[in-house]
Amino acid sequence: MRVPAGSREPAGRTWATRPTWGLHLNPRFDTSPRSVVLNSRDQDRWQQEVQVPADKCPFMAGAPFEIQVHCQEDKYRVLVNGCFLADFPHRIDCTRVDYVCVDGSVLVDRVVFA
Repeated sequence: MRVPAGSREPAGRTWATRPTWGLHLNPRFDTSPRSVVLNSRDQDRWQQEVQVPADKCPFMAGAPFEIQVHCQEDKYRVLVNGCFLADFPHRIDCTRVDYVCVDGSVLVDRVVFA
């Protein structure tokens, strides 16, 4: 994937069921410093945001990146470019998650399920 240069709100990546979202990963370039916010949404209501420390934000506008989301027993483990970004606890039963959505200004090269 790649976020085009000049993007302000690159993408929301959601592993979810409608209207319940198991994981929402939101890199934010329009904040200073840049940040990554993780959240979930249950019955159309956002839960408490988890903010990744600014010094761990790996996303750069125009630079390619790879996101891996590993669904573990009690959490999602998120890696970017092969490096650990964050663990996010299952707030929604992961058996209810049935799709992946990539939204916003991001160019997707491929999606792999393993």
